Amino acid sequence: MGCEESIQEIIRILQEQNNANPSTIDAMHGLTHTLSWAARNGNEEIVRMLVERDDIDPDIGDTQDGQTPLWWAARNGHEGVVRILMERGDVHPNIGDFADGRTPLSWAAQNGH
Repeated sequence: MGCEESIQEIIRILQEQNNANPSTIDAMHGLTHTLSWAARNGNEEIVRMLVERDDIDPDIGDTQDGQTPLWWAARNGHEGVVRILMERGDVHPNIGDFADGRTPLSWAAQNGH
């Protein structure tokens, strides 16, 4: 089993636990849930697993800069993750960050994505 498969299996196991909350805030980085980390790193399978949950709000930005999972995916050029998030239907692409209001589209364009 490769590293990515191991991570996916760990996420599956944790999701089966009633007390594992994927929306817990990472105090060090301010990322509000596991979806932000998966989107930031381009992990399509984990993003897909998480967006299927009803208790995940895909538009919650991190507590430090307001950067949403879509913001991270677009900024970092993770096209597959952007598609998965947008297919959910309740992701708003015009939410900007706290620093200067830059949207996911703005960052994607700046970074050549």
